[in-house]
Amino acid sequence: MPLKSHSDTITEEKTPIVKLRTTAKVVLTCLALALTACSTGEPESAPETTTAWGPVGHETAPFRKHFPDLGVPISASWLKGNPDSTSTDRIQLPSPPSTVLSAIVEVRPDVAQELRSTLGDTGTPEVPDTPDVAPELRSLTPDGPFVSGESNLGTVYGWDCVVHVDRVKPVVVIRAFLPWATSFTA
Repeated sequence: MPLKSHSDTITEEKTPIVKLRTTAKVVLTCLALALTACSTGEPESAPETTTAWGPVGHETAPFRKHFPDLGVPISASWLKGNPDSTSTDRIQLPSPPSTVLSAIVEVRPDVAQELRSTLGDTGTPEVPDTPDVAPELRSLTPDGPFVSGESNLGTVYGWDCVVHVDRVKPVVVIRAFLPWATSFTA
């Protein structure tokens, strides 16, 4: 048996390791390319939702019960709806429906002023300057400008509200969400 030199031994020992490293680099590069090719680079958007709105209501009594910070409203126009996801990419699990309320409420001037000062001092995240209302209420929505923010309006029912108070008129525009179905009655 011929004698091996020291350099032959080192070469033989490195060859499997070098091959393993090269194979690993090739596999990782292919994997990275495959993952990059599958990605669109755009973030996934939220599923589109539509809301099935009920008829326009004008009763003010439900506001005294559900949103006591509005005091005794002078007048109101509102719709209650049930949002539903229209996404076909997601499985819709059975669950109780949610409730959305879109409302334009005329309140007493002192109530409007109190709401303006409360919303102006909350430091809540930015909300849209233009109120998001049900299509049937768009023609009734004041032009603004508004003091806007998030508020529960004194509710004990769990409503999550985005509130816009007209800076001049005593009018409050509300978009409220409740994660379960409810009747909106007094």
